[in-house]
Amino acid sequence: GHSKGRSRKQNGSGTKPENSDSDDSPVTPSPPNPTRWPFSSRKTNDMGGAALHQPGNPLSWKTPYYIVLYRTRRAMAVSAMAGNPALKDLAADLKRRMDQAVSGFQGNLAATRTGRASVHMLDQLKVDYYGTPTPISQMAQVSAPEPQLILISPWDPTSLKEIEKAIQTSDLGFNPISDGKVVRVPVPPMTEERRRDVVKHLNKVLEEHRTAIRNVRRDGNDALKKLAKDKKISEDEEKRALEEVQKMTNDEILRMEELSRKKEAEVMQV
Repeated sequence: GHSKGRSRKQNGSGTKPENSDSDDSPVTPSPPNPTRWPFSSRKTNDMGGAALHQPGNPLSWKTPYYIVLYRTRRAMAVSAMAGNPALKDLAADLKRRMDQAVSGFQGNLAATRTGRASVHMLDQLKVDYYGTPTPISQMAQVSAPEPQLILISPWDPTSLKEIEKAIQTSDLGFNPISDGKVVRVPVPPMTEERRRDVVKHLNKVLEEHRTAIRNVRRDGNDALKKLAKDKKISEDEEKRALEEVQKMTNDEILRMEELSRKKEAEVMQV
């Protein structure tokens, strides 16, 4: 990767080409650009090939195997069903529903209690606001000014009492303090026992969302079998599509398990 894309060999002494419109000062070869192919820094991996681990490369030999597997499978999963007019809508619907389950799981993870204060810890909490269960984030400014403190400033000061009550009666283990204008929620360090409880709860939530994704798979399989029975798709197409739905299921579950593992490590970190 020398400047103007010319090597010394082609250009003789490394000076600028004659048709260059700039001055005659000799050229300093530019440093290798690792995002361009071929890679100039010939780092090799275990296979002896050029290093894959370059900026801008989504997959590299340093990428954990399950991510490589996940992304490769995902790329494959988009193919056959999406390219078949009879299956295109079904594939999109299954994907949307599975992604929805993963998003729901991510929301639960964000709200999971760790040893540090986070504004998302109260995300799953609903406050009785004039008879309507309302998320705190829609009623107040929520911030975490310190590692062990959550601060809630309601837009309607009359809702302070209800916010305080919702936090007190939740299973989060917080003791909110109100001064009539804001609610302060100290986030005490978690005991070992509390950490284990949270992890146990995480595993339960993960299992619920795994089941949700398997239910989507079941619906997909039923729809495919019906299409085959009604001769809308061939047996071969049915077989390929069933495999694809299974792959989609495995990928989404793998994605959630990985997110869960990360969160678990965060919760157990003292």
